[in-house]
Amino acid sequence: MERGFRMPETQLLRIKKLSAKHKLNVASKHNLREIQKELGADRHINPNLTHLNLLLRGPSTAIEIVDKAEQLIKEAGITRMRKDAVWAVEYIISLSPITKINSLSYFEDSATWIENYTGCPILSATVHLDEAAPHMHILLLPLIDGKMNGGRLVGYKTQLASLQKEFYREVSKRYGLAEASTLTGHQKGIVATNILRILKEDPYRICNPDVQNELKRLIKGSPYILKDVLQIPDPEVSIIKKTFTGIMTSKGKGSSRPESEVYAL
Repeated sequence: MERGFRMPETQLLRIKKLSAKHKLNVASKHNLREIQKELGADRHINPNLTHLNLLLRGPSTAIEIVDKAEQLIKEAGITRMRKDAVWAVEYIISLSPITKINSLSYFEDSATWIENYTGCPILSATVHLDEAAPHMHILLLPLIDGKMNGGRLVGYKTQLASLQKEFYREVSKRYGLAEASTLTGHQKGIVATNILRILKEDPYRICNPDVQNELKRLIKGSPYILKDVLQIPDPEVSIIKKTFTGIMTSKGKGSSRPESEVYAL
């Protein structure tokens, strides 16, 4: 590695909208480890470490989190919610698996900063220590000026970039973390080379579920070049014929999708 170049410690700040009450419920169940299918031996969650998880804010059950959201909405004088209304905005903040900082203090400061920055109430803040990388899920009620406005809270890419920079300056920088977004193209090349070197020296590390999930996410964005280099044929598309009765009695797309597939973190 080049002298003077410090590898940035991962401190992701990702945001996603939960545009239905049941999505808030599923997210809460995941965060509080109420979905049993996620705790199997072949999952990325280690059930032997789940007792180390920390609840920094909010109720201890998913149903109570949803009840809290409904109560705050009612107190704001909102009597009806649009069908596609955003019930919560989720922030996911993650650290490196080999972090040396005080992660609990970092997550506490992160939750406080997000609450103050947005001016919105936190429904729940949960720290997960039962996966490879310590990370925190924050569920925020997008209640702004007496109205539910998740779109305004999430904003566009430019707004997200501005929030990430502000978060880095006000929180991450105080803990000595490097800002990942400041990497130059040359530095990104160095990081990519080091990743390949590590996987070559220790191929077993590719079996880490977190590594596999991230590689799958990156490859899925543009799989064509690797597909051609590895000479992987296009998958066959099977056409399933349905009867008229089957079509009329179908519950629609997504009805059979298990709750545990909604989240990767």
